[in-house]
Amino acid sequence: MKLAFKYIGFFVPLLLLTWGVQLSVSSVQGHSLLQNDVHRYGKSNFVPEWMPKSWVGEFLRSIHLDIDESLFSRSLPEMEKTLRSSPWIKEVKTLRRNFKGDLTLALNVRKPICVLKAKAKSHYMDAEGELLFPLNSNELDVLSNGEILPKVYVDEIVKDDAQDRQNWLLEVAQLINEWDKSPLVSQRLMLKEINMSPYRSKDIAEVRLKVTCQDRQFSNDILIEWGVHRDYNELEDRYSEEKWDDLKFAIGTGRAFKTLDLRYKKPDISF
Repeated sequence: MKLAFKYIGFFVPLLLLTWGVQLSVSSVQGHSLLQNDVHRYGKSNFVPEWMPKSWVGEFLRSIHLDIDESLFSRSLPEMEKTLRSSPWIKEVKTLRRNFKGDLTLALNVRKPICVLKAKAKSHYMDAEGELLFPLNSNELDVLSNGEILPKVYVDEIVKDDAQDRQNWLLEVAQLINEWDKSPLVSQRLMLKEINMSPYRSKDIAEVRLKVTCQDRQFSNDILIEWGVHRDYNELEDRYSEEKWDDLKFAIGTGRAFKTLDLRYKKPDISF
């Protein structure tokens, strides 16, 4: 269903959006621009519902939507190239113009799942481990839908091998994704911080994930030693499923616990 937007405030591109742009990672909702349409700069229909309002202006600038831009000022290949150049755009799903000049545009926008803290710099990271530059000078860790982004401290791994570093970040992304997908875990424990601490066994670099979460039931903080191991040590090479099973077991006891070390075959729980 096409939605027409006519003369709403500030004039921004006659460049925008058709057939669903709920700009989100998982779904695309649509809008269309007719040849004589304009839209207001920062109109909420053109951004994901989770995006904080303070991000909107910079987000539109980051995807190269300029005020008063003519619908015909750029060719479609040029538009697509500039849209794709923004780290926030995961995919240009649809970009076409009909014989009347009406433009149809549908995008997937990357959604941050955490705040990466490396020394004095902060970035956001999406579910695929892609780094996203901040859209506001003030760091935000709460999205408009109320979702809280955990802080991930990576100071100690910034100088390590780039490929190892990316693998470790993907491990963090997977942990956060699985955490959110498990109601038993996420409804009881809220992720607050993840510290990535490297250590070495002989010549092989490893990383220990120290996960701090808040126990919603007992209102205390819990430290979970998760661990990311690259040496396939017999004691420490645990499958992810085993770690989740042990975490769910600890939650299932119905008791308050302080620490949980999941790095070894026999988990260490401190009540």
